Amino acid sequence: MTERTGAKQRVPEASLLHEDVSARTGCAFCEEAPLHPGAHTSYGAIVIYHIGDASDGWFATLSPKTGGDAGRGFTVQLMPLAHLTHFAQVAGTRALAANYGIAFARLSRAMTEVVAAAGGGPITGVSDTRDEGLALAAYGKCTTWKEKKEHLHLKLFPFRGAHGQPFTVDSSFLRKEVFTDPASGEEFVKMKPVRKKAIAPERLVLLAEQLMRAACA
Repeated sequence: MTERTGAKQRVPEASLLHEDVSARTGCAFCEEAPLHPGAHTSYGAIVIYHIGDASDGWFATLSPKTGGDAGRGFTVQLMPLAHLTHFAQVAGTRALAANYGIAFARLSRAMTEVVAAAGGGPITGVSDTRDEGLALAAYGKCTTWKEKKEHLHLKLFPFRGAHGQPFTVDSSFLRKEVFTDPASGEEFVKMKPVRKKAIAPERLVLLAEQLMRAACA
């Protein structure tokens, strides 16, 4: 095929699976990656977990704010040490994928133990009521769209209260009552607003210590 002289050429982008994932200047997560468990970030989060090295490692922080009940809830963020931007890149190496699985599993267990201990009960396999249930949720998203392309991160949190509402991927969300805006004619469903609230400093430090002990047990 012959190209026309003077035709505008599209500069090929680096393959998603072979992108440069070295630390980026101005990326908050890249700046936090070298911190050790127990360290505080500039945002006020506390690093609670670390596994692997710069090429295959992951770390997690306890956020100083949560969209749930600030007296009972909390939010943990899990990030790769390298500047990965897409879930597909986690399969880059066996060690990277393995460390992701280990980190997710250990953090999930640690969070379950902390939530159970706060409720004063054992970790039971089946709970009789919603309030007694040990409910956890994980949320993450990624895209190659340049406006929203960012350091990969997943949020893990107790799934209760305003945070416990059905989400768009839940079948129960599809059963919510549908309303119609009289002005625009657009359909919508009602949901409780979720607002971030600061966790008391004393509780934040205590939670971080509990999660670090449980995750490393």
